[in-house]
Amino acid sequence: MSNARNPSALELAIASAADRHQASEQALGKARNRLRTSEATYATLDSFRGEYANRLRGLTRLETDALGNYHRFLGKLGHAIQSQKNDVDQAGVAVEQSQHNWFATLQRLKAMELLRDRRAAAAQARLKRLEQKQSDEFAARSARRLRSHDRHE
Repeated sequence: MSNARNPSALELAIASAADRHQASEQALGKARNRLRTSEATYATLDSFRGEYANRLRGLTRLETDALGNYHRFLGKLGHAIQSQKNDVDQAGVAVEQSQHNWFATLQRLKAMELLRDRRAAAAQARLKRLEQKQSDEFAARSARRLRSHDRHE
């Protein structure tokens, strides 16, 4: 049996599992934040491209250089959007992996806690049986003494 100053191997394993679960929870939070940030940036860039495309359609007479600059700019913006889309996809994968890791660490932690609780319940049941046995033996000895005492009188 363990106490506060001398934890059992199972208690140490549970503490370690709890630490790993907490770390996975923090990693999941960071991954979700990165995904939200990436999605917001992607939405901003995509909106920006839409605005510039609308401006380009609204202009009727542009000089050839200005028109070329607009098209080059929209091309670069398209590349930036694709790059950001890739970042969003990678962030989504990271969130999925972090969720899987978080769930796995939770399952391990819960399994260890269940084992600890079952062991504690079994120890409690053994103690209760021992106490009952001792009580029964004491009662039997007392009854024998009484009978023995009654016979001698």
